Amino acid sequence: MNEGGGEATTSTPLSPTITFSGVGRAYAKVLRLQGLLVLACSLAAVIALALYSGAEWPWLWSLVPLCLLVEMAGVFIASRRALAIGYYEGDDDLVVCRGVLWPSLVVVPYGRMQQLVVASGPFLRRYGLAKLVFVTASVNVNPSIPGLPVGEAERLRARLMEVSQARMEGL
Repeated sequence: MNEGGGEATTSTPLSPTITFSGVGRAYAKVLRLQGLLVLACSLAAVIALALYSGAEWPWLWSLVPLCLLVEMAGVFIASRRALAIGYYEGDDDLVVCRGVLWPSLVVVPYGRMQQLVVASGPFLRRYGLAKLVFVTASVNVNPSIPGLPVGEAERLRARLMEVSQARMEGL
């Protein structure tokens, strides 16, 4: 089930037998833009501190290449991070996977979903994407699926609300 225009993740290290539906391809661009914004803010802060401190803290100038290195690495792995996000609509639950270095797999039973919120910030809106946020009965786990095309996010929200309400009526 890959109607959202995203790429299918054939497997994940945590669940190699499930084929996940991926998020929109443009989500990698959103991650790159966010990384570049953080880079610009970090560099501006470090340079301002270095100029303000003058000769007192000359080591601050060494943070400039460090900021560049760290943030540019994030920009370069944005595509891989976007490909690592996926979801699977099972019979009884929704499975959400994400993460490159520290992969996580969250299983949300349909009957435990209390609210589903479709949100979209300025970068997501620019590329026609949204984030589907789950509010569940669990205090510790409230997963989200960022980078879904808006139509797919609305379709998924409507379907999950319908299924979750039917499951809660049975309780």
